[in-house]
Amino acid sequence: MDQKYDYETITHKTFSELLDSYKELVPSKLDELEEQRLVIIPKSLSERTEDAHLKKPEVQKLVDWKLGHGTFRPSLRKLVESNSDEAVEQCTREAFETYEKDNEQWDKAVGMTAKGLRGVGPATASLLLNTYDGEKVPFFSDELYRWVAFSEGRGNGWDPPPRACRTSPPVMSTYSARRAPNVSQYIANLNTVPSAA
Repeated sequence: MDQKYDYETITHKTFSELLDSYKELVPSKLDELEEQRLVIIPKSLSERTEDAHLKKPEVQKLVDWKLGHGTFRPSLRKLVESNSDEAVEQCTREAFETYEKDNEQWDKAVGMTAKGLRGVGPATASLLLNTYDGEKVPFFSDELYRWVAFSEGRGNGWDPPPRACRTSPPVMSTYSARRAPNVSQYIANLNTVPSAA
């Protein structure tokens, strides 16, 4: 990987240019899911200020979005569909309330969601919480991990996340904090990184 794209040295300008090109790179068949994930669902959540929760169709859309950007796993969608509407609303409501009490410990809310809903592991649970607060909660995707853990000296450039990291929200939180600190802080820090010549 070109050093200018390394997560520790990337400049704000380069990061912004890459982010601006995102829409061009996403297949048009995912446009509706992109709109749901980035605009509609976060807006709906912000309007539920007194009772923040996700509805089952929203969780299904977010899972579809995730599967559209990575490895397709049809059994995962079926597991998510097997959750009742009430279970989804109650579980996400409790997770968001837990997060609001102490948003520095977002891994607790991720863990609650991963344990409370079938078909939702730590990565998907972090996506649900990221939809609620995209400024402070990282979506712990394989792609984020690949970027942060990339090293030229290893086979294809990265090692898969440690098993404990993929299955344990506290370990995931510690690992992501060590490798890619708070997303909003990281992005804010991009402003202080000197531009590449």
